[in-house]
Amino acid sequence: MNEVPVYLSEKERKVYDSFRKTMVAEVEGKELDALNASGLSVKLMQMANGSVYTEHREVLHIHDRKLDALEDLIEAQCGKPVLVAYWFNHDRDRIRQRFGYVREIKTARDIDDWNNGEIPIAIIHPAAVEDYRWAKKKLKKHPKNEEAKLMIKDCEAFFRSDRFTILSNLDGEDILKRLSEE
Repeated sequence: MNEVPVYLSEKERKVYDSFRKTMVAEVEGKELDALNASGLSVKLMQMANGSVYTEHREVLHIHDRKLDALEDLIEAQCGKPVLVAYWFNHDRDRIRQRFGYVREIKTARDIDDWNNGEIPIAIIHPAAVEDYRWAKKKLKKHPKNEEAKLMIKDCEAFFRSDRFTILSNLDGEDILKRLSEE
């Protein structure tokens, strides 16, 4: 895993710091606000990533610094596959827009293709634990639910995959054991 520090410009940092203190900012001529500390925390994470959602789910652009850093990382790989984790849908959309063909890892087939080196740039949302919990809950109420069965299968494949060991130093089998005991 590569950790690359990315710094905001002085202007971007002023907007960020002001928003952190006042919970209100103007971005692209629109008012951005946070109603509480939790909302503020999420919006600050979004701002650091480069875009932020308004209360009407409109995406406001802040910067492209993380995308620029990602481009440098991808180029440095000289054609080797790159796996990128994202948190917000606007992150996913901006990555796709910037780099063209990007495939999201969601299914067992995606995992197989990734492990076989068939995906040059892959993106993943690290919510597999919550997906697994959702599927278990769904199956308790509806034991024949095919969507939940497939989600369990996909999550189990993910936690047992080479890709998971690349993303984390955690034991996938241990995670599955703990989840099954919940």
